[in-house]
Amino acid sequence: MSEKGNRIFYVSGYGSREEGSICRMELSSDGTIRKMKTFSGLNQPSYIALRQAGGEEYLYSFEKDPPDGAAAAFRIRGDELERISYEKADFLGPCHVSLSERGDFAFFASYGKGTAAVYRIREDGGLAFASYVRHEGKGKHPIRQDRPHVHFLGESGGQLFAADLGLDKVFIYDLERESGRLRPAGPPISLPAGAGPRHLALSRRHPERLYILTELTVEVCFCEKGPEGWSIRQKISAPGNRQADPALMVPAGADPLSIGAAIKLSEDEGYLFTSARLGFQSLSAFRVEADGFLTFLDTRESGGVTPRDFALIGDLLVIANQDSDLITTLRFDREKERLLPAAGRADMRKPTCVSAGGKAAVIKP
Repeated sequence: MSEKGNRIFYVSGYGSREEGSICRMELSSDGTIRKMKTFSGLNQPSYIALRQAGGEEYLYSFEKDPPDGAAAAFRIRGDELERISYEKADFLGPCHVSLSERGDFAFFASYGKGTAAVYRIREDGGLAFASYVRHEGKGKHPIRQDRPHVHFLGESGGQLFAADLGLDKVFIYDLERESGRLRPAGPPISLPAGAGPRHLALSRRHPERLYILTELTVEVCFCEKGPEGWSIRQKISAPGNRQADPALMVPAGADPLSIGAAIKLSEDEGYLFTSARLGFQSLSAFRVEADGFLTFLDTRESGGVTPRDFALIGDLLVIANQDSDLITTLRFDREKERLLPAAGRADMRKPTCVSAGGKAAVIKP
């Protein structure tokens, strides 16, 4: 049983089918964490998305089963996950999943295959394949950008944005909802060579704005759509950037060389947070000014190794530290605009994604 006021969230990771790769956890107001249930049956579901519809709750993920992958849908029934659909495909090598704004499609980004795949969500919550596109080309880095690497897909303002780390571009597509096909919607957003766009934070309040976290240069790029299309308005270094501004202090003795991991906007979109892994393992906070530009506020170590992802739940940041098998928490003090330590710690095998979206995030009184 969960106590009133506590929150439920889910974590997925690089665990095997046998050892359990998805966990249901409970977060209390003081930041402590309780592991409630571990689910087995999927191999390395490194990202998940939650949805509610018709009084039901659903979880969407994927399985990495080289050389191919599979898209999977589950119904949440109490403490159990009931599989609805499981679709293997040779164009899938998934690393990220997200849902459309209307909840009628699921999008799967494939790092290894360089594809963006669209699945229609059926009435029963299961998945039905609709279409996919495959990117072509390569970037500057001889290893990390030897071919396309689609790392993130997200819908905003009726368009799908695809971050391709390998090509230094964010592609923009129109989604034809009747057919589920993707059509290019103008030129992509081009980043400096070798930047490696990883994840995006898409603004719901201002669809003409978005924020890109680069993996290879550890920068946040604020982009805005004007009469002539999308342009980068600001580039701001995050702690761990190889040419970091001296004001972005990395603690003495810490390795300053990191790579970007996750980026999230607060619910009110007044603040933006990022994580960096390898080197300086940290989370950073930025204030979003009225014009969309960012002001750096604070950075703090994650409390673990490889903070690959995190979720904002109230004023708490719940962090998946992949290489220390650990979930930790930080608290963001809005009055002081600082990141503070919190008490939460929970063990899990190679956690890589934290999701508290949808109805599943709230415990009823």
